[in-house]
Amino acid sequence: DSDQVRNLQRQTTEQSLQIQNLASELDEVRSRKELAAVEHEQRERLLNRRLVEETANAKTVRVERDALQIKVNSLQEETRMLKKMHETAAEEASCAKKELLKVKSALEESKHHASIELNDTKVKQLKVIKSFEIQISDMKTQIMDLEM
Repeated sequence: DSDQVRNLQRQTTEQSLQIQNLASELDEVRSRKELAAVEHEQRERLLNRRLVEETANAKTVRVERDALQIKVNSLQEETRMLKKMHETAAEEASCAKKELLKVKSALEESKHHASIELNDTKVKQLKVIKSFEIQISDMKTQIMDLEM
């Protein structure tokens, strides 16, 4: 019986040590679990904060994108209007050029006709002057004949 009591005491001591070891391990595991839970909560708060920031950034980017899209649409419309105005101005310039060419042509034609008329008038005047000179010469001859 004494061997059995010793065995039982030894087993009790061993089991007591095992229980102490297991209790220490359990405390350590609980400590790790608490630390992991705290770290998890911190990470979760950090991730939630990042999510809120990224959501706010995404909203800001969307608002900026929408504003830029409105500006792009406005600039495209302005470009279309300017293109139309340019086309209209080009057409008007082309018409004005054609009209200017017509006017220049008419002016050149008028100048040519005026030049012809002027030359004709000069020729007529020269003929009249020549005729008068002939008449004067004839009259001088007649006067000289009469004086003699």
